[in-house]
Amino acid sequence: MRYFVCCLMALCLVFIGCSKDKTTQPEQLASFYLSRLVVSMIPGASETVRIVAPGYDWSSSTFEVTNHSPATASATLTDSLIEITGISYGIDTLSITNDGVTYFNLPVQIYNHRVIDTGELLITYTGEFQFVYHYEMHPGWGIDFYKPVPPEGFYPLGSFAFCIDPNGFASAMVVQAKPGSDAIAFTTQFTDYNTYIHNPVAPSGYMAMGQVVTGAGQTPESTACLREDLTIPGRCGMFWSDVDNYGNYNSCWDIRQPTTGFHENAYLQPGTFIFEYGDTEPSNPLVNVLNVSLPMLAEAPPQEYVPSLTSHDVPTDGAAPKMEKCLLVPCMVIRDGDHNEPWRIANSPFYRLERQVFYKYINHYDNSQGSMPQSFHWEISYGMSTTQSETIWGETGVELSVEAGVSIYAARTSITATVSQSFGYESMTSITELQSNTLTIDVNVPTHKSGALWQRYNRYILYRHNGTELEPVTSWECGINSYVVDEYPD
Repeated sequence: MRYFVCCLMALCLVFIGCSKDKTTQPEQLASFYLSRLVVSMIPGASETVRIVAPGYDWSSSTFEVTNHSPATASATLTDSLIEITGISYGIDTLSITNDGVTYFNLPVQIYNHRVIDTGELLITYTGEFQFVYHYEMHPGWGIDFYKPVPPEGFYPLGSFAFCIDPNGFASAMVVQAKPGSDAIAFTTQFTDYNTYIHNPVAPSGYMAMGQVVTGAGQTPESTACLREDLTIPGRCGMFWSDVDNYGNYNSCWDIRQPTTGFHENAYLQPGTFIFEYGDTEPSNPLVNVLNVSLPMLAEAPPQEYVPSLTSHDVPTDGAAPKMEKCLLVPCMVIRDGDHNEPWRIANSPFYRLERQVFYKYINHYDNSQGSMPQSFHWEISYGMSTTQSETIWGETGVELSVEAGVSIYAARTSITATVSQSFGYESMTSITELQSNTLTIDVNVPTHKSGALWQRYNRYILYRHNGTELEPVTSWECGINSYVVDEYPD
């Protein structure tokens, strides 16, 4: 006998009977599952997906895989394993059938890990810069201005300011409008801040994103401006200043994310600057950051997999996930202690953050040789403690907590995005599932039987790209207030 329990409150338990034979769909549909629901990779990478079929005789298998876009990915089925290799950018669908019945239509996405598609705007980063102008009030204490050199088809949003040569040290965002989109408009209208610094004047309905620098007295080139709904006002952070012999300050300020509450869209810094005569924070209409959606990778629908005890042996974790979600995140808002900014821009401009929901094996007792029933009090923990949450944020820039949900931000005052709902939670914040607590479960194992306990779990994994491989930066797990108890034999 197996029972499934989903507890929303530690003191309020609801027991729901759950037989091994599902009655909500045909029996054969209930007995087959997939080991992965997110199958996404870059060209040249490979991934193996297993068909999980408890009790199925693979020696007489009639499973087949139909590849609907073989130019995008290849797929080879051997027994229960599907080996998938990325070929070219796009989304493929693999139809998995048995005896003429289609059990799964598995999406396979081959993506560009150097560019994110935010809907209407493509975004990447460049680490190459062309020197434009040097300014100093005192010898040896100046500021240099550069033009970011983008990949073909991309455009910087303004000039870049740095105290040393940024080549090999820093990066700047560059953008491209998708075909048919009016996300970008170019301006040739400027007001001169001085002879070398210019303020772009954006067309109606668009916003300029920072100042542009030329040689003294030169005319700026046309500059990319973003459609207003793709931006939000930012704030400034001083990174250079100097004072002359008369006490007059000059200063240079990064354009940074605003100090706001939690929000679903991503607020991304454009990598531009504002120069100011004085040392007070500039009030300038060019102080804007991007307001865009981070892309989710393709996924198959959730599956109603529940583990079961099939022998007296100690079982393992559930063989198939209930749900998987995957998001691409700019490397500039993620912490990775193993690699500096130049390495990340060159190898992994965008990282992958995944959520998997699965069943984790907790406990087991073999009473097959016993002469008396046995009773146990097995304890499970669930949620995320404050210490765990702080540790994860410190290592990655990702916070998981009841208050913040799933939020990404490198600095406490500048939230990049709150992606809880993208990751399958019902609300953006106040995620009660992440409330830390413990629960004691009373389990009775009859004579000549075995019993086992599984708990539903979250697993989060942050990956970096390195060539065609995905390298885990770190991973963390937290229990959910939901579990399954099963006994063998029934």
